[in-house]
Amino acid sequence: MLRRFETKLLAGALAVALLSITLTAWLVSATTRTELRQGFERSLEVDVGIYDDLLTYGQAHPDWADVQPLVATVAQENGRRIVLTTRGGRVLADSEQPAAVGTRRRVAQRASALIDPQSPVVVAYEPDSIGTGPDSGDAPLAADTAGPRLRTGVAGQALLYLGPADTSPFSLRGSGRWRIAALALAVLALAGAAAWWATRRVVRPVRAVAVAAGRVAGGDLTSRVEVGSRDEIGALATSFNTMADTLARNERQRQRLVADIAHELRNPLVTLGGTLEAASDRVLPLDDDLVESLSSDVRLLQELVEDLAQLAAADAGQLRLLPEPVDVAELADEVAARYRPAAEAARIELLVERGGAGHAGPLIVEADRRRLHQVVANLVSNALRYTPSGGTITVRTSSAGRGARIEVTDDGEGIAAADLPYVFEAFYRADRARSRDTGGSGLGLAVVHQLVAAHAGVVKVTSCVGSGTTFTVELASTVPERRALPPRTAVLDRA
Repeated sequence: MLRRFETKLLAGALAVALLSITLTAWLVSATTRTELRQGFERSLEVDVGIYDDLLTYGQAHPDWADVQPLVATVAQENGRRIVLTTRGGRVLADSEQPAAVGTRRRVAQRASALIDPQSPVVVAYEPDSIGTGPDSGDAPLAADTAGPRLRTGVAGQALLYLGPADTSPFSLRGSGRWRIAALALAVLALAGAAAWWATRRVVRPVRAVAVAAGRVAGGDLTSRVEVGSRDEIGALATSFNTMADTLARNERQRQRLVADIAHELRNPLVTLGGTLEAASDRVLPLDDDLVESLSSDVRLLQELVEDLAQLAAADAGQLRLLPEPVDVAELADEVAARYRPAAEAARIELLVERGGAGHAGPLIVEADRRRLHQVVANLVSNALRYTPSGGTITVRTSSAGRGARIEVTDDGEGIAAADLPYVFEAFYRADRARSRDTGGSGLGLAVVHQLVAAHAGVVKVTSCVGSGTTFTVELASTVPERRALPPRTAVLDRA
């Protein structure tokens, strides 16, 4: 099966070349056969005409004494040299050397025919020894020296020698040239049709991709290309469709992001505006509790804006890191200590496990301490939000090759398989009924993904509905130079 585009192009070119060569060979063969046959027929007609003229002369004259003028005329008309000799080799006539008449000579070639006026039948003649015969002596040329005669009044036998024609009897005539021209045009037309067909098969899918690309460029993100082959053109069509799907998905995410940002900003701003208006109208007393409530809303807005700024910087590749040696196990203890009061208030047990089997020492990696602290804090905060009272959250640190691994596991409600691919998208909430108060801003995991990617690490999620969720962060021992960040796509295992 042809699967490669260049293989198809090569096969098409070879097919056209083979077709052209085959038709050309057939054309040459057929034309040559025809012209050879016609050339032989024309040559035979000339030979028979010369024989008839000389036979008529021999039948009308008692000897060949005055045949030289006739031989010269016939030779000039037909473009052939004509030599007439006796059977003994004495020259009776020569169209090119009249002075040789009467001499004896050896003729190298075979005689074309034996002219016998006594029996007008064309007879090919090949003497055993040219130049010998009944008149091989030097007697003068007489009526009976040309050969035996059975009846009087006619010449004796003579040998006819015909030289080559001045022009080849096999040269193409006008009809042959026109036939070759017509067949050549037919071959050209067939080869052109085959090339057009092959080119059309190649160009059609490319043109379809170009048309679809123009539609996408014009804003029609629903335009797709039919994949009709498995070669490079098919791969191009598949890549285009994937690109169009990605653009459409990004556009939907952009629209949803704008709507989510507007929604997330609207609620605290409406609360702030309403509270301030009520305070200015003396409806609410401007006491410490009101100030604390307003300050809380402002902090929420600040956190939201800070998260958005981090995502924007990460997407643009402008997120700055300040790498330093960080003990991951110590960092996990710090985050756990910060969130333990909230966990105790919710009656959730927050545990920290350090190292693998038999290992409890430090796990040093080169990282931005503040950013890495935010990663672990966001994961613990997310686990607290989705773990019911009486549940357990475990922060586990261990070595991973030359780097470190951080796992945050809860035994909460879990995440449905359909939601797992989207958990790292901004403002995504698996439970649509949750609000900022119960489901967070929806930016925490998106920030985690970008910060881990900035450290050249990987974040994974595994979950089973009703059994809990585990987020795993794997970090290299060092932070590479700034690099393009991957899209926020979850690396997941479905339990």
